[in-house]
Amino acid sequence: MSIQKLESHNNKETIHEEVLILTETLKDVARQMISKDSFDKIIELSELATAEHYHELLDIIKDLTNKELEVISRYFAVLPLLINISEDVDLAYEINRQNNLGTDYLGKISTTIEMVAEREDAKDILEHLNVVPVLTAHPTQVQRQSMLDLTNRIHELLRRYRDIEMGLLNKTKWEEQLRSYVEIIMQTDMIREKKLKVTNEITNAMAYYNSSFIEAVTKLQSEYKRLAAERGVELENPRPITMGMWIGGDRDGNPFVTAETLKLSALTQAEVIMDYYDEKLSQLYRTLSLSTTIVDVTPEVLALADLSEDKSVYREHEPYRRAFHFIRMKLKHTRDFLIHDQKHDLRYGSVKEFKEDLLAIKTSLEENNAAILVKGDLAELLEAVEAFGFYLASIDMRQDSIIHEASVAELLAAANIVADYSSLSEDEKCRVLLQELTEDPRILSVTHVPKSEQLEKELAIFQAARELKDKLGDDVIKQHIISHSESVSDTLELAILLKEVGLVDKEKARIQIVPLFETIEDLEHSSAILEEYLNLEVVQNWIADNHHYQEIMLGYSDSNKDGGYLASGWTLYKAQNQLTQIGRNHGVKITFFHGRGGTVGRGGGPSYDAITSQPFGSINDRIRLTEQGVQLWIVW
Repeated sequence: MSIQKLESHNNKETIHEEVLILTETLKDVARQMISKDSFDKIIELSELATAEHYHELLDIIKDLTNKELEVISRYFAVLPLLINISEDVDLAYEINRQNNLGTDYLGKISTTIEMVAEREDAKDILEHLNVVPVLTAHPTQVQRQSMLDLTNRIHELLRRYRDIEMGLLNKTKWEEQLRSYVEIIMQTDMIREKKLKVTNEITNAMAYYNSSFIEAVTKLQSEYKRLAAERGVELENPRPITMGMWIGGDRDGNPFVTAETLKLSALTQAEVIMDYYDEKLSQLYRTLSLSTTIVDVTPEVLALADLSEDKSVYREHEPYRRAFHFIRMKLKHTRDFLIHDQKHDLRYGSVKEFKEDLLAIKTSLEENNAAILVKGDLAELLEAVEAFGFYLASIDMRQDSIIHEASVAELLAAANIVADYSSLSEDEKCRVLLQELTEDPRILSVTHVPKSEQLEKELAIFQAARELKDKLGDDVIKQHIISHSESVSDTLELAILLKEVGLVDKEKARIQIVPLFETIEDLEHSSAILEEYLNLEVVQNWIADNHHYQEIMLGYSDSNKDGGYLASGWTLYKAQNQLTQIGRNHGVKITFFHGRGGTVGRGGGPSYDAITSQPFGSINDRIRLTEQGVQLWIVW
């Protein structure tokens, strides 16, 4: 038997052992919670379910007491959860094993880069490629954070099970930990009884960044560059993966998303990434104790060290430590300003300045025979700065086109431009809107006419977006999505509202306007809408300012509900082909944002299969897709 076959065989045996351990542990816990007779019913139900004895199952179930039903239903809910965790661990183990063996498998990044590297335009492709998973708080996701934490702990324990077999871990202690987690799961409410607030959703999403996303994205970015360099393609500033976020900015159908929640989402993200930077700087301060009595440093690092308030006599020959002390202090002042509006003269005006100080240290180490010290914490910090800036993830704003129309109608009436905008034809609406966008510089909302609560709320959230972009950088909010886009006027109405806060003028748009085509009918009309939209001179200016990219969002859930799975898939396929071709005709790269659900019935399913099944030529460097209420295991 070959080594690979032997390992595969042993791996299957290990998986079988893990499932058996999980099952027996769960049985022991359930046995303690109910009587012996009731527990025997669990065993009998398990055997009958396997044998598909439907009527006998019903006979047992109908005679169960409420107490028995409560425990037995929980048992059969927890059992597949535990087995799924074991399968996730197996997948992670298998990918890591194949990576270490150099085995090719579907979607392996090194194989993909090797294929691309053979092309003449390899550098251009790899430099501009960008995949954006966008985290959303889907209303159907009711699993509690407590349950997610418990499943994470069991996942970590199972990943260490092979260490027990090798004698590296105490088996009794491992089993006791597993038993305690399973017991807690069996005695914890699995779903929420009350709907989460937006603030809770933000906190929950941030937990994923701290536990996995920041580390995973930085490692992927570093590996991406290394693999490209190995194949002779030197990349300057690739962003193969960046993170997106809807929580705090998606107010379509959610009245609790306001200017305050948008600020909270952005500033909480900023706090998370700044805390990460601070921890890395602290580690580097403790690690890089290099002394000038032994090594040389560049004048740039000496200058940073001289600015430090760390004047300890024990640091006088340790310029790297003093430089990191200064950078950390300057970053703290920046954090205070960005998050708490505390004014400090000594702070970073942009993430570029922060990166330049870190690069000065990197250069000094490389020029003085210490390049190996760049690897590790400093390299990870630099990759994180490149990937996350001071904002962590770009927040998408989203609102229904009906709200935009009502808001614009109110503004136009208050400014005595059009008394009843909504009654106009589509052509008349576009004429009025284009005149306001290209010929009239005035702000419509400055009139003294009282505003409706809805208009006040919309203007406030756009103003908050403007302030956040000015403070945290343009990448903090890059897109505004229009739900139920049915006409060109829907896009121009959003432009009017963005103009009110200085985010759009006739030459440029600091936020890209993204139509969302959801139903079968909307998808079928999308080509005509895009053609008309791209023919507008002001739109051509906006797209040119965005490097000739125009994003379009496609809705999977609504089209599935509207036409069924097959009709939805075919209509989406045709629409992408047509929209891509229209973009080419206008010299515009059309990029798609796929609003996929968590389940196949809502347009979900395996992400790799979904991406590779896109129409040929429809992915122009970039692709964005929603991750709705799902837990992602990051594998390395």
